[in-house]
Amino acid sequence: MAPVPVQLRSHTAVRVQAHKGTAHTAPTTCFQETARRAASLPEIKDAQWQYGVTLYRGQTMGPAEESNFLLSFPHDESAVTEGRFCNGFFPERVPGHPMLAIRGKTSFVPVWHMDKNELVCPPELCSIHMLKAPAVGGETLYASAVHAYELLSPEKKAFFDTLQCEYRADSAFRGLTIHENGVWRVDDVEAAVKLADEEPIELKYGPRYMVHPLVIRDPYTGLKSIFYNTALFTNFVGYSRQQSREILEEALVAATAPELVVEMKWQPGDFVMWSNRMVFHSNTPDVMFDASERLFHLAFLDSKTPVVAAQERVQSLA
Repeated sequence: MAPVPVQLRSHTAVRVQAHKGTAHTAPTTCFQETARRAASLPEIKDAQWQYGVTLYRGQTMGPAEESNFLLSFPHDESAVTEGRFCNGFFPERVPGHPMLAIRGKTSFVPVWHMDKNELVCPPELCSIHMLKAPAVGGETLYASAVHAYELLSPEKKAFFDTLQCEYRADSAFRGLTIHENGVWRVDDVEAAVKLADEEPIELKYGPRYMVHPLVIRDPYTGLKSIFYNTALFTNFVGYSRQQSREILEEALVAATAPELVVEMKWQPGDFVMWSNRMVFHSNTPDVMFDASERLFHLAFLDSKTPVVAAQERVQSLA
């Protein structure tokens, strides 16, 4: 049965970058909030593709409404039918609604990333529905991967368009540490990969190894963005780890400067969707609050659309 679209309350669309289609204005220096009224599902979808991150305040929808709303966007129908959800590594689920993982505190070190880069078809959309939020702490950070690409010089853009990222899912968070800026791991990645080869762990969700282009093109807007996950990245094809870090630094450090990052201070009832292939995100240290103070639903909307390299032309799916 086709999902029934949900009429969401008035919402705020968080503007990731001043862009619409292929017509660019000057990049924004910070995230802007623009109030909109959710009059129809097409308007909601347009806002999602235009802004990259959308925030809906004061939502009281139940799990069925939440799932139906998510399924109104393009997704892999077979994954839903078979219960094959790419965020399956979060074991606790909303009873009767397996798409929705139940989360509170996170054990992950803060790090800029996109989700599930190791898949052939990473999720295009992710969402959080915050049911309980601490008074202090627990913020989520967002930064535009489209803007990260636009900040590059023409020569750098041409170079970045050719780069291929190697990802190792089994080495993620295994014996690795994140620098305090949340961007770089220390150079023990070779040791971690060696350990992963010698002591392989069982992977239930996704392949062990994947190669994706660093720069991809969005099939809905035609925009190019940096596609990258710090936790899973080992190096660029044909480059050493050190060379890869030096190449990436120019793009990522500039794009995640404080003035270009939105800090989402959660309120109970907040529902946020972000375009996973166009937006970087990061958690923040959760030592400031108790686990009982935070509760939310996390969903990755499984996709059947492979990533598209920057050089490839695509017919708009919008």
